[in-house]
Amino acid sequence: MKTDLDWQQAQISLHGRTVPPRLQQRYGDSPYTYSRLHMPARPMTPLLLRLKDRAEHLTGLTYNNALCNLYRHERDSVAWHADDEAELGINPAIASLSFGGDRVFQFKPKSGVTLPFDINLQA
Repeated sequence: MKTDLDWQQAQISLHGRTVPPRLQQRYGDSPYTYSRLHMPARPMTPLLLRLKDRAEHLTGLTYNNALCNLYRHERDSVAWHADDEAELGINPAIASLSFGGDRVFQFKPKSGVTLPFDINLQA
């Protein structure tokens, strides 16, 4: 997977400063924009289509996009975010898969009423 995708290094603006996040690429039916970063639609690869079909089978949901992230080292990460862009619709669902190594997937409610919790994504 690491060598099969066309990874890109983008620059995004967070809290008034420009940072280079992890490597990423987006595949799916329509373009996507977050943090003023526009990601054009690219056709899904055969491998991504197989993974999408498997995720749909396991969850009973339908997915139309894949945002692929390559975390090269411990400095590559994702800041807290809500996946609440209008183009994602109401109550968007995501499936997160990890390859190559375990990663901790952290959740934090917007309300702050409950504590954050972690899910270990095992490779």
